[in-house]
Amino acid sequence: MKNKREVIVNILLMILYALFTLMIVLHHEIWADEAQVWLLCKNLSVFELFKHLVQEGHPSLFYLLMMPFAKTGCSVIVMQIFCWICASAAVFLLLQFSTFSKFEKASIILSAGFLYFFPVIARSYSMIPVLVFLAAMLYKKQKEYPVFYAIILALIANTHIIMFAFSAILGAYFIYDNILKEKICEKKNLISAGIISLGLLAVVIQLSATPFGASCAIKYNLSSIIKNTVNTFLQFFGNSFGFNSPIMYLIISVLFLTIIVYIFTKSKKLFALAFLSIGFQFFIYITSYSLHIYATKSFCAFLILIFCLWIVERGKYIKLIVGLFFILSCFYGLFNIFSDLVNNYSSGKETAEFIKNNLPEDSLFVPIPEPHALSVLLYLPERKFWSGTHSQYMKYMKWSCNQNNLFVFNGRDVKEKHIYFIVSIPNPDIDKIFTVPTEVVYTSKPSIAEGEAFKIIKFKL
Repeated sequence: MKNKREVIVNILLMILYALFTLMIVLHHEIWADEAQVWLLCKNLSVFELFKHLVQEGHPSLFYLLMMPFAKTGCSVIVMQIFCWICASAAVFLLLQFSTFSKFEKASIILSAGFLYFFPVIARSYSMIPVLVFLAAMLYKKQKEYPVFYAIILALIANTHIIMFAFSAILGAYFIYDNILKEKICEKKNLISAGIISLGLLAVVIQLSATPFGASCAIKYNLSSIIKNTVNTFLQFFGNSFGFNSPIMYLIISVLFLTIIVYIFTKSKKLFALAFLSIGFQFFIYITSYSLHIYATKSFCAFLILIFCLWIVERGKYIKLIVGLFFILSCFYGLFNIFSDLVNNYSSGKETAEFIKNNLPEDSLFVPIPEPHALSVLLYLPERKFWSGTHSQYMKYMKWSCNQNNLFVFNGRDVKEKHIYFIVSIPNPDIDKIFTVPTEVVYTSKPSIAEGEAFKIIKFKL
């Protein structure tokens, strides 16, 4: 147990981290993926949510936690603060209870994941660090606290599909070590095994239909496996660190592989965990997500490395390598912080303010393409948005394999007199979209998120 002085220092460091990241959180404007979560929670019942999440490809835990706040009229800032609290709590666990050196701790906290992506981007990913760190704390104490450990593993599985294999493998280890190997099976271990199994089963039941056509946004595609593999590796080692240099790709991948090999030399069991669970993530990316592997996803793989390194003994050289690996992403975290404070992550709120102040209340807005404009829709719940894909008013994004149908919108499907297109920019096909007279009435500032800057174009009847 650490002495009181160390505890106080760690609390103060956590507070300093929390205050710094809170400044960015309060400035951050919601972008489409964040807006979709809140809009689903606000507009769907629990049954409808479970039915729709097959299209999203995400387990329900984060949505169910946010739903009561969205349903009772709270601001979306509640979701942002929740994610910020999770990231801050994870930092305290790392400082207070981990086995890492001061240099390693500082490097992890100053990495782009903890400096920006986990505390600022309000998604289910933000829950993963604190849960993984709790699992690391309990790994060697699972015999003492089996039920608590099982609950943590079940929760991790239900944060995001990319963490499913991590939870499943740790669950299998638990069942083998505490039930199959034991001559006398304790009741608490059976209960714990049941909790883990139910947690994993819940994910399978919710998402089993996703890769088989329930969502064209997430669909297994093995036709371009080599291209997808190369693209995945470049994004995985590039997007997380902000480098666009073959030399830096090589350095980062060598450091990554060195850490993996070190884990292998210390624990074959933990190596199997890291190799299989990170490999599962790569499988998901290559077959489904190869187009966009955002930094937050990559850092979830790095959390698995942290879990394994937390448990194994480390010499000074590997501590240096671990610290160097994480600190290399610090500059990318600072870049995103600076960009978010100076510019807008999304121009959705800015565009919504223009609409509120300048366009008639009975206007109808047609997003092109629909997904990007969710950040505008979030800030304009009282205005009407029209889905050209589904020929109905829009409250959230319903995924369809015929998104291009919205380009044939001609105004005959609606009765409103004031019609405006909200067009994401840059959009190289913008001149091909319109076959009717139009007038640009507004152009937002550039955004950090791709496609989240907008033009408002008046439709002339």
